[in-house]
Amino acid sequence: MPLIEVIGVPRMWSWRRKRLKREIREAVASVPEMRLTPSQVSVLTIREAGGYDGEIHLRFTFNEKEERTPDIRDVLAKKIAEVTEGFFPKTRVMESWGNPFPKDNGFYSIIKEKWEC
Repeated sequence: MPLIEVIGVPRMWSWRRKRLKREIREAVASVPEMRLTPSQVSVLTIREAGGYDGEIHLRFTFNEKEERTPDIRDVLAKKIAEVTEGFFPKTRVMESWGNPFPKDNGFYSIIKEKWEC
């Protein structure tokens, strides 16, 4: 599953943070070459210890696949940045970059569709 890290977000209401995460998930899923649904995308918002300084960095990590070309990664970086910029229009610096990782370099995943109680 891809992980999108939104680093440097200012304080925000929890309902607004949930909406930001939902819209980022939908933006990633809207790229057909990613072959993902919104529920398969994890979004983590990280507030800097020093507080918001007008900079937000967006890092996305996902499995490397043939159809996820550099052009597709550029599209994905732009979509994620545009969604985030809509929430923080006064941000002076916003950077978005991808970080694919090969599965043969050590990878393990546990996915449970239903949690049993």
